[in-house]
Amino acid sequence: MVPCKTIFPCKKRRTPTSNRKLDDRSRGLLTLVPPRLSSIPSVVQSASRSAKERDFRLTTTEDEEFAMPPQEHRVIFLVGFMGAGKTSVGRMLAEQLQWRFVDLDDLVVAREGRSVAQIFEEAGESGFRSRESAALQQLLTELRSSGDAVVALGGGALSQPENQAAVERSGFLRIFLDAPVEELFRRCASQDLARPLRKDLSSFRELYLSRLPGYSSGARHADTNSRSVAQVCDEVRSLLERGKLGVKETD
Repeated sequence: MVPCKTIFPCKKRRTPTSNRKLDDRSRGLLTLVPPRLSSIPSVVQSASRSAKERDFRLTTTEDEEFAMPPQEHRVIFLVGFMGAGKTSVGRMLAEQLQWRFVDLDDLVVAREGRSVAQIFEEAGESGFRSRESAALQQLLTELRSSGDAVVALGGGALSQPENQAAVERSGFLRIFLDAPVEELFRRCASQDLARPLRKDLSSFRELYLSRLPGYSSGARHADTNSRSVAQVCDEVRSLLERGKLGVKETD
């Protein structure tokens, strides 16, 4: 390479000592902290870089809120016991919001090519849960890059610790659809739908109580008792508005 001085003369300007110290301190920073955060402890940045990506680590909540871009899409998880109305409410809510609707059970069925009842019969509950977990992991990966969606989770999806942790890490909003156990049992009995785990009321209640902590943890509650699907959707949308999640009004 031809030295710079052979092409055109240039003189090096001496950098003032104070400026040089400032450059040393700021060298390696990937983002700048705005004036409003000048009183907050400085951001600790990772110096490692590659040609394709940059990593950075933030040490304060305030800095993280400033530096991290907002989510570009919105996702709502509907959780709750069997008979709570997750699929019915999810379909209508997605239509009202003009979002995509996804039912986790339908995703499992599509992946396996057989019904939930068949999977339970041929692979047992443990076999179904492992397939459900795999489908949920795939869905969570897709949701990070896809558009707005309403997702109905199966009644037992959050009974698996790894599923609960994965949903919590996603940061997506969860709505717990609930009703008295007797009402949930009545709804299930009146539906022409195979539910392998619905037996007598006593075992039904016991299963509900065992799953209740997973439903209510970190979720907003919506009571579906003595309400139509449309009324439940109205309540969910009210919860969304109070939570400042952008919801487009529809006629």
